[in-house]
Amino acid sequence: MAMYFQKKQMRSTVGVFSEQMEKLYSKELRLKNGLTKAIEQHQLRIVYQPIIRSEDNTIAAFEALLRWRNEDENIPPDEFIPIAEQYGLIHEIGAWVLNHACQHASQWGIGRNVAVCVNVSVIQFQNENFINIVKNALLNSGLPAELLHLEITESVFVADFDSTSNLIKQLQRMGIKVSIDDFGTGYSSLSVLQDLAVNMVKIDRSFVAKMDSNGAAIVTAVINIADSFNFLVIAEGVETEKQTNALKKLGVQYLQGYFHSRPLELENIPSYLQSGVSPSTTNLSHQVDQRGESIEID
Repeated sequence: MAMYFQKKQMRSTVGVFSEQMEKLYSKELRLKNGLTKAIEQHQLRIVYQPIIRSEDNTIAAFEALLRWRNEDENIPPDEFIPIAEQYGLIHEIGAWVLNHACQHASQWGIGRNVAVCVNVSVIQFQNENFINIVKNALLNSGLPAELLHLEITESVFVADFDSTSNLIKQLQRMGIKVSIDDFGTGYSSLSVLQDLAVNMVKIDRSFVAKMDSNGAAIVTAVINIADSFNFLVIAEGVETEKQTNALKKLGVQYLQGYFHSRPLELENIPSYLQSGVSPSTTNLSHQVDQRGESIEID
């Protein structure tokens, strides 16, 4: 147990077994066992956070965010997603999210040109059957491919750049848009961007939060790089009017964060769409995720 735990924390160093380690391992097994039944017991659901066009405050898309309530406990995504990936459960859960997100988006997106953004883990992206899973989700839902955006993290490029690049090109030929999530926090480099034709980059919330200090310089650099490669830019974690105005002035095309809206329950999306603008100018506070979860981790 100590060996496996230490490999996760810091390889090639010594780890000593402890009671705390046993507690963490027991919790991991509990989450793993709970996840195997989460879908069939209807414990998973998706909430949607709007992505706003900065030029006119209209709604461009919704990002699908997974929530898990295990019995009487809300499990944060940053706890259960790594478990799902470690034990191979992410394939079933990821396919479930993709299918349901496409079905939901087909109800709101067609006719309004409002897309849905779905996060894809590295393990899902490496699945040789991934393209067929995406095709089936679109076929079964009737959602046009251009209204599906897939978000991948920078770490997806580490394993096999060539196969990753080819897969992205296949998705784009279908009409699907691909974005790099949490840009600047992982493994990407200028050489990677030079050879990779994604559609968008998403500026990580940690840079947006530090706009008053060194974050502004990083955000400006990302925007300049993205512009030179003809990538669109989304800023996430936008929480204040000051950040919104600064990002608009810098030329960020899309904004996402609590200033515009917290994640919405599915049943509240129609009234939100009917408003047609960001809730920073409308009173939609009653429409947010109403079950006690404020965590916004993808």
